[in-house]
Amino acid sequence: MKTERATRVQKVPEADIYKAFDTVQIDAEIDEIKFQGKYLLIGIDSSANLMEIMYNVIGDGKIRVFHAMKCRKTFLPLL
Repeated sequence: MKTERATRVQKVPEADIYKAFDTVQIDAEIDEIKFQGKYLLIGIDSSANLMEIMYNVIGDGKIRVFHAMKCRKTFLPLL
């Protein structure tokens, strides 16, 4: 997986983002018009915490992560 980090993804170690992609619990396209083409991934970081990551596919097998943080309670019912 090739990634490109957006400038808004701060304070989240890159290793935790890769780990979340390796331990996917949910990976789904966001079903809202304003988020068309964007995906929500919930995975587990290197400290065994749930993470929420939002990304889009930018071509050539690359993704752009534009949001990464500890998973909020809002998304827990999806699990």
